[in-house]
Amino acid sequence: MNKDNLNGIFVGILSEDKSYYNVGESIKYDLESAAKDNPGKDVSFGYGMVVAKSGMDYILKLDNGQEIKVKNENAYAFGNADGEANP
Repeated sequence: MNKDNLNGIFVGILSEDKSYYNVGESIKYDLESAAKDNPGKDVSFGYGMVVAKSGMDYILKLDNGQEIKVKNENAYAFGNADGEANP
């Protein structure tokens, strides 16, 4: 097996290729990761409403009115502060 075949296998395994949430849904996300991905923004909430999608990632509007980008792999539950994790 050559290097290209191995890379293809691992990239396929490591990349998230399914988007679980839609525009208009409120979702929870990993707060620490989102803060790193949105420097200079007040990412003090762990949830927001999806207002747009950017590829496999989400643009969320927070309660403070700011919009942030959340990577698909960092979004993990429906709802606001009381959201339940996906099965």
